[in-house]
Amino acid sequence: MIYKIVSATDTFGSWRNLARDSLRQGLKPSDIVWSLEGATSNDLFASLGEAGDAMAADTRKVPRHFLELARNCVCHSDAERFSILYELLFECVKEPMIFENALHPLVHQIMAMSKSVSRDKHKMKAFVRFKEDLQSDTVRRKFTAWFEPEHHIVEETTAFFVRRFNDMDWCIATPKGSAFFVDSKLTFNPSPAARITADDDTENLWKTYYANIFNPARLKLDAMRSEMPKKYWHNLPEAELIKELVSNAGRRVDEMRNSQPTTPSPFANAARAPAISTHEFSAEHFSSITELNKAAQKCQRCSLHCNATQTVVGEGPANAKLMIVGEQPGDEEDLSGRPFVGPAGKLFDKALKATGVSRDSIYVSNVVKHFKFESRGKRRIHSRPNAGEIQHCKYWLMNEIKLIRPKLILAMGATAAGVLTGSDKNLGERRGQLQYSYEIPAVMITFHPSAILRAVNAENENKMMTHFLSDIGKAVVFATSTSIAQQSPPKLPASAVNPANLNNTSQAG
Repeated sequence: MIYKIVSATDTFGSWRNLARDSLRQGLKPSDIVWSLEGATSNDLFASLGEAGDAMAADTRKVPRHFLELARNCVCHSDAERFSILYELLFECVKEPMIFENALHPLVHQIMAMSKSVSRDKHKMKAFVRFKEDLQSDTVRRKFTAWFEPEHHIVEETTAFFVRRFNDMDWCIATPKGSAFFVDSKLTFNPSPAARITADDDTENLWKTYYANIFNPARLKLDAMRSEMPKKYWHNLPEAELIKELVSNAGRRVDEMRNSQPTTPSPFANAARAPAISTHEFSAEHFSSITELNKAAQKCQRCSLHCNATQTVVGEGPANAKLMIVGEQPGDEEDLSGRPFVGPAGKLFDKALKATGVSRDSIYVSNVVKHFKFESRGKRRIHSRPNAGEIQHCKYWLMNEIKLIRPKLILAMGATAAGVLTGSDKNLGERRGQLQYSYEIPAVMITFHPSAILRAVNAENENKMMTHFLSDIGKAVVFATSTSIAQQSPPKLPASAVNPANLNNTSQAG
């Protein structure tokens, strides 16, 4: 009989090396007695037997899944765990597809052991409670914790605590060994530790916090019993509060219910505000663009006003010949209250300067007047407005157009192009062309500056920027041309779109 002693530290690495050597020697599972360092063999009179015939052991055929299970299983409290693992490893070498059969007794047993160890690791991460040693005279704060695991998981689990508590010294003591993290160095002692008892002034603070975050309305006793078994309670300071918190849960839920407001909030009323129909798109309500913008500042037509800082209205001369419309304000526009001042606005200004256009001579606005976003940490990330929000905001845009009466509107981006032309066809194929509809003046389509900023590469960015500059130049020529008759464009049905080449249109005019 061959004895194999597995190290009490780096247990998985030790067992793996011993198992690999045993396979090379052709040892069968029945030839080996496995034990953990420090343990005593039950067979004191066992003798060394001769090794069996050498087998062609090719460890490369062992599935990676086996190694993942083995790392867990060597931590199991079953004294036969090393023997069971080697038996399965021996079978894997002969039959690599053994893991395909989940009903195989060895596979089933190993998977159950691994699951039990994983559950125990999870409980250790959840239920370890550190207590500070206030008598310590070291520079780094010192903490201790006592935990009672089912399995030998201390060494495998402490990496979790090192990542989270690497700025302090600590010790986690258990009946199955202890971990010490001192001066950023982690060590282990496999010997059983004595129970740690220490007072901690911060425990009362923790219990106060726990009592205040306990939500009686979401109390689920079965889930609590499953996730927080009673065997862990005597080591948790908050456990002494649970009985009272559970018994008073019903009363606290009634109190919460009775304290709820009985009338809807102003936001709820605003969110239910009916949409204004298309026939109400008229400038008759407003005598000037200033009056329109003042009314827009109080807009509550959709829920976007609830999170935005303010309404961002259009900007420019009230008699501008060229009106440029984008999608919606961004983060910087929302804070400043002015359109096109963020990264896309800076690129827009650069394009105007390159084409010799003064921003003071054009009217700039957006289809949607409030910033729609989603929060990611401290950042507010642009979120595209939906059809309902666009329809609500169209009221302001249409009134702007009828008050400004521009000769041409340059629609930047798919949202503006869709609203102003009634078509969502490919933007790249339509850019640089003039289009007419029944309700509004001539429209030219181009890219939105933000799309240029998001270009996948420099070549694509340069190409889009060239088209963008060309479209602005064409729009300025058309809007300021005196050779074109000043009559209104042909009044086609709202759904009809008549794209035409700029040069052909100029000649026709």
